Amino acid sequence: MKYYTPADIYKLESELNSLGITSWSLMQKAGHHAFDEIKEKYKNIKRICVFCGCGNNAGDGYVLAKAAIESGCIVEIIDLSEGRELIGNAKQAKELLQNDNSIHTLYDDLDLLNTDVIVDAILGIGSSGEITGIVAKAINVINNSSAKVVSLDIPSGLNPETGSLLGDAIMADLTITFLLHKICLVTGDGIAKSGDVKVCKLYDNNVDDLSFSIHEAACSYDKKEILKFIKPRYKNSHKGCYGSLLVIAGDEGYLGALFLIIETLLKIGAGVVRVITHKNHIGQLITTFPSVIAASYDKDELVKEYLNVSDSILIGPGLTSKEWVMQTLEKVISSNKRVVLDAGALRLLKNIEANTSSSLIVTPHPGEAADLLSVVSSDVQANRLKCARNITSSYACTCVLKGAGTIISFSDDDNVVCPYGNPGMAVAGMGDVLSAVILCFIAQFNDERKSIIAAVYLHSMAADHYANEHGEVGITPSAIIVILNKFLNKRL
Repeated sequence: MKYYTPADIYKLESELNSLGITSWSLMQKAGHHAFDEIKEKYKNIKRICVFCGCGNNAGDGYVLAKAAIESGCIVEIIDLSEGRELIGNAKQAKELLQNDNSIHTLYDDLDLLNTDVIVDAILGIGSSGEITGIVAKAINVINNSSAKVVSLDIPSGLNPETGSLLGDAIMADLTITFLLHKICLVTGDGIAKSGDVKVCKLYDNNVDDLSFSIHEAACSYDKKEILKFIKPRYKNSHKGCYGSLLVIAGDEGYLGALFLIIETLLKIGAGVVRVITHKNHIGQLITTFPSVIAASYDKDELVKEYLNVSDSILIGPGLTSKEWVMQTLEKVISSNKRVVLDAGALRLLKNIEANTSSSLIVTPHPGEAADLLSVVSSDVQANRLKCARNITSSYACTCVLKGAGTIISFSDDDNVVCPYGNPGMAVAGMGDVLSAVILCFIAQFNDERKSIIAAVYLHSMAADHYANEHGEVGITPSAIIVILNKFLNKRL
């Protein structure tokens, strides 16, 4: 699946217009297709209420309302224009209903109690600025109703560029989006607000077939594509085929993150695991995981040896800003290895002056991303894709920006969104498991890009599997490790 920005949509519509497909015909198709989708989704609907704003999104709503009336539904239309005259196609669509007594204002007596479906045709992708006034009031009325809510194109109140909130936004059960899928629907608040998403193309040809010069903002993959990445082990293989991994984690008092990482690596088939950690952890570590090779950070010769013999390195979980951590981080990023940076390493990265010869993969949550960019976490959440891209370009790395709709940014023009995962993953230790999966996969597979994507996706898919079986509340990192093992053994 590919995701696009409003600018891409306007460009596509212009290209379609040049081929003789008018904006009016697209609006007609949008309204009729949307009503067909509603009938398919919600059987035997009798009463529909359509909230219409002032732009083309309202035009889609008026066309839908006309189709619903002609099908025998009882339809109420709530006109939020407050006397402002609609223009162009939206005006033409409204005029189709001028002689109909179904058009009301928000200040009339509304009977939403018996309404089956409310249609949000208020703002669409042309919206910008904070939601206030009658639109804010309408959003509040809709969100407090008991009816099913369907948004046309995007939920009103959602930033169409970024998926952040413009104040408050419609909480849709279904979003019917037109022409192309929108980036704002698949990350951040867009995921929370859009409900199920259905794409209605409105034209017969594929974009690629028409040679439109439109490059997607991001893309995603389906489960089947990800599961193809998992292949049986070659019978004539040995531990060296499955990664020589080094984990540098677990400062004094922070042993839990290290244990989760080791458990993950062993359960998903790492070949050789070495660890550099605080000296107080060594005894418990090798007792719990006897196959792990471990040394304390102050054993300089062993640290040097471990760096030399390892092909992929994870540094950061459970680490503080102590001098030894800074010195080790400088050695790691100049080691010419594949390196995953998480947690404590991310807090130190912008202070590192060493030459970066390694292939770096950073895995920040929004707070850590904010530190890397010298902003605050709300700035990151306000434009997740832009921030992921900025980290990638600023630090010459691949950025895995965690959160709802995790974004993997390889470059400005190569960005992947993970459509899987759920709020149950918002627990301590979940990121440690993810960093371990990334580390293992980049060591075992030749294609680093596919390895990172597969790691992020399988981690989220495992959490979804658990949530489907047990619910979102109470998901633990240890439970995800068990499911990952089953995925890789093709037992799920």
